Amino acid sequence: MAAKSKKTAAPIVRKTVSVPAAKAALSGSGKPKLVVSQQELDQRIRDRAYFNYLNRGACESGCAKQDWYDAEKQVRKELGLR
Repeated sequence: MAAKSKKTAAPIVRKTVSVPAAKAALSGSGKPKLVVSQQELDQRIRDRAYFNYLNRGACESGCAKQDWYDAEKQVRKELGLR
């Protein structure tokens, strides 16, 4: 009977990050700082406003400005802006 050859496991590669670099990646609140473009911010607000409209039942009209205001407030809070 032929001897079975042992397969060697792939080496584990660990990436380390220095403590100053890790601290620099965090904002004062300990959360990662998110950077979004104005176009992405507008798109997120637009999507959230539509989501809020659908959650309201998608039958009320005339609340677009309020939906946008609420969505902008929610998205900015999630992203840690203002």
